Amino acid sequence: MSSSFLSTRSTFPAGSETLSNQDGLKFDSSRWERKRTENLPATRWFISREIDVLFVCGLAPWLAGIVFFLVTGAGGAYPPTKLPQQGLTLFFVVASLIIGESHQFTSIVRYYSSEFRNRSKKYRLHRVPIWFLYLLTVELLVLSTFNNLADWFSWSFLVQAIILNALMFAFPAVLMQHVCAQASAVVQQYCRRAHYNISKSEKYLLDAVTWLLVATGACSIAVPFGLDDSGGFSAPFVGTVHISSYTLPLAVLSALASLMVAVYVVNRGLEKNNWPPLGAVLLAVNCVALILLAVPLPGMAYVWLFVPLFFHATQHWALAWSTCQRESKRDSAVPMTMVSRIVDICKFIAPMMVLTVVVLFIPQFLKRSPMSFGNIGVIFSSGESLSVFFSMAVFYAHYFADRMVWRPKN
Repeated sequence: MSSSFLSTRSTFPAGSETLSNQDGLKFDSSRWERKRTENLPATRWFISREIDVLFVCGLAPWLAGIVFFLVTGAGGAYPPTKLPQQGLTLFFVVASLIIGESHQFTSIVRYYSSEFRNRSKKYRLHRVPIWFLYLLTVELLVLSTFNNLADWFSWSFLVQAIILNALMFAFPAVLMQHVCAQASAVVQQYCRRAHYNISKSEKYLLDAVTWLLVATGACSIAVPFGLDDSGGFSAPFVGTVHISSYTLPLAVLSALASLMVAVYVVNRGLEKNNWPPLGAVLLAVNCVALILLAVPLPGMAYVWLFVPLFFHATQHWALAWSTCQRESKRDSAVPMTMVSRIVDICKFIAPMMVLTVVVLFIPQFLKRSPMSFGNIGVIFSSGESLSVFFSMAVFYAHYFADRMVWRPKN
């Protein structure tokens, strides 16, 4: 998710330190700004304070992880009961399908929508990875239909193999960067909504912390594929890299950088009486805790089981829905009731969930179809759902589209 949501425009002109009322009394402009924004419609939160705290700021993964830990026997403290464990497993599978998998299609669908297609900026360089996926798809279809044409495409096999190996090699790190970058963008969005201005230097500091957290998480949580028994992995054209030796130094650097940012924010608040919004603070602290606590605490695996669902995916849904509301001019209209808001959200996510089910279970549809699809049918119907390769292709399509489609129009 791009961090371009941030707006560095000030709410007041430079130099307007105080305001006066009719009685000649003066008061601080920053306090007036806080009171003024509190009287505005509920736009500081994407959906509502309660839902945002749970599913955008990241409280839900902690609660779900604790429940999962207790239901599965609290790490061996007592034998788990069968029925609650089955119910939790079913809940996790359904949530993964309708929340986790479906969030990827919001970016892909928007990539082909008029809201993005009609923009003056074409993002040509950003589109190159999407075009590469097109090339792979066309080549797969041609080779599956006309086997005798393989010699015509043989020149491209080596280049494609190198690129695909690199994508698989980098997938865990890219996944971690995707999670952290989106969290950083949402933090800045909360600040923008609350008129908490972030300077360029502060933005660079925030980016530095984000990249340190990405590196730490990539080494400790999203360990790259092909990890061997010696603690390293080998890949074409890449020497053996030992991951474990980097984890602790990166975690220490990330902790120190995060502490530096916290001290700076507190000092700014004390000196200028200018504090960041609650949503930004909760999300930032939660993101740092999720990654750094996973280094010394193996039990964090229970929490991380739900991070992709109830932190990243739900965060993305909130961003996507809020963006569509703003573009349709409904964000500044009369405040919606909770019921109407939930109905509106369901109307927004339902088509994406249907599309997700259709795409993921293409193999099942092909197996039960009376028509013969030749080699294409064999490729797509080899399992119960899409293979890991095709699921990874969907992720990368979502990842690259995500970096373009949610940017502001101007």
